[in-house]
Amino acid sequence: MRRAGEVFGGVLAAMATYFDRLAETAKVFRRLIPLGAGGWAISTYGIMLAPEQHKAAAEALPDRVGAAAILEDAWSDAAMRKAICSVVPWLYAPDQRDIGWRRKELLERASDRFSEGSYEEAVLLVYSQLDGLYQDRAAAGEVAFKRLFSRRPVRESNDGAAVRQFVDIVTQSKTMVATEEAFFLVVRELMTEPVDATTLDDLPSRHGVLHGRVLGYGTRRRAAQAFAFLAASLEVLVASFDPLPLSHYEAHEMSDSQTPPGLQLILAAMAYLPVRTVYLQSQRTGHDVLLAVEPSESGLALGEPHDAPDR
Repeated sequence: MRRAGEVFGGVLAAMATYFDRLAETAKVFRRLIPLGAGGWAISTYGIMLAPEQHKAAAEALPDRVGAAAILEDAWSDAAMRKAICSVVPWLYAPDQRDIGWRRKELLERASDRFSEGSYEEAVLLVYSQLDGLYQDRAAAGEVAFKRLFSRRPVRESNDGAAVRQFVDIVTQSKTMVATEEAFFLVVRELMTEPVDATTLDDLPSRHGVLHGRVLGYGTRRRAAQAFAFLAASLEVLVASFDPLPLSHYEAHEMSDSQTPPGLQLILAAMAYLPVRTVYLQSQRTGHDVLLAVEPSESGLALGEPHDAPDR
């Protein structure tokens, strides 16, 4: 009986730790809202991979300059960027995964350029691969995803059926990045801002960069924000699948030791799905407390949560 009590006590302690982590993550998300207007996309993947840095940034506010510097340092970690790149192949079905592996390779090259201080090259590579990722997802069924970097609405289908617009897909995804406009949509809005006059300044406008209007984008911060936006974008893309495009073996028979890092990260993120419920409840009450949580709120059903992968 004593042994059973010890085991039960250990289970309760583990549950308490887990729920405390959910509450703490929800609090960090809420406190980082002001950074969206400065071009920082806040995502579950980002917080998972750099929890202490995101917490420190939240605690640094209202000093936005100091908080932004902390996030810039976090995304300057090559291992963190590599972990994000590893997610990309798992957005593709097995017969299309070679495309995913190639995109991962190009994004890792962007990360290498980042490490070398070649920030212009890093930014251009990330922007181009983001566009390609969403174009591929649009071709696979979510038509409005072709508008990642466009404010133009998607036309109705030929049969007159309504088509979900980009913002609709994001806000209906039940992801943390969609819970507040500042986490993803505000940054996307900044990236689609038109730039009519050439400037030497650094602006987040993707159009300005690719069309040669923004000339000051070769900064460590711009490259860091590009990878932060990539992480948030991947969170939206993963949530758009139900289920993920995996083979039967990958979804049901692959052992933990065989699971590749990118898929491990996706699975580990499932343990953070209740954060959104906690966030919304604390938002309603105005208190940083953990209330009743409904862990099943998710459009992604795939196996059991794994421990976060080593970086």
